[in-house]
Amino acid sequence: QVRVNPINEVVNEMSQLYKLGVRGFWFTDAQFIPARRYMEDAKELLKSIKEEGLKGIHWAAYIRADNIDQELAELMVSTGMSYFEIGITSGSQELVRKMRMGYNLRTVLQNCRMLANAGFKDQVSVNYSFNVVDERPETIRQTVTYHRELESIFGPDKVEPAIFFIG
Repeated sequence: QVRVNPINEVVNEMSQLYKLGVRGFWFTDAQFIPARRYMEDAKELLKSIKEEGLKGIHWAAYIRADNIDQELAELMVSTGMSYFEIGITSGSQELVRKMRMGYNLRTVLQNCRMLANAGFKDQVSVNYSFNVVDERPETIRQTVTYHRELESIFGPDKVEPAIFFIG
């Protein structure tokens, strides 16, 4: 179950910290924009951050890159997103489907291009696992190819793989 904190409370807390000199924020939700139905909430939060006048901030989050549209991408960049983490798990759509992850890898790439075109030029951390059920050399090669595509979007020095193992 997803619990959304009231936008005014989040912005008020950020504003209090901002007045104390804090300029870096990490949204520690399990996922920023956990589903498409929360995209409007994310947009309203980012618009409120702008309206509050929190200039010069940098923020980061673990995001679902399939839940982004052009307006949201532009808001993310214009409000100071300086780092994001995405969980791809595998660059093989076959394995993503078998794991019931609920996203399309092409959509994630398209939305990453949208973020880059909106001006995102900072760090990206991508979570992969090389021990999912039915993993084989071919799917590992697909994951490496997928990672290289992300590097071509953001730059090889900006995309860092994070390897985790499903226990």
